[in-house]
Amino acid sequence: MTISTFQNCGRLKLTISSPPANEADSKAAYFVATSIIPNDGTIIGDLYDAGDNLVARKRVYAYTGKSKNIPFSNLTDGQQGYLSGQRPAGTWEAETIKLWMSDRQKADGKGIVSVDDPYKYNEDDTVEQLLSKILSSIT
Repeated sequence: MTISTFQNCGRLKLTISSPPANEADSKAAYFVATSIIPNDGTIIGDLYDAGDNLVARKRVYAYTGKSKNIPFSNLTDGQQGYLSGQRPAGTWEAETIKLWMSDRQKADGKGIVSVDDPYKYNEDDTVEQLLSKILSSIT
């Protein structure tokens, strides 16, 4: 049996809501998810402290269920979808959809995204507006 690991760009930032079980990781303030293994409900990523300093690389945690080894709240449908390479859906939060869209934007040499970019969004766009932009960009 092959276990599928889906990679993202390491940009899904999750705030630590309860200290990790590993005492060495207890000073972590947030977790940046780098991959997910849906078959066993685990997530892999790097831990950072409040000063954005790396605490540990490639830590593995459960992301769902009743495990005591979940240092952040259970992942939402959108966060799980983002990490597993799905397209945004109505159950996703606006911030996760924006992250997905940001991954696809084409910036110029100065990091500026053109207003004509199909994945350009406004910070106050709603889920419905974001999904509409995605739909229009693929048609």
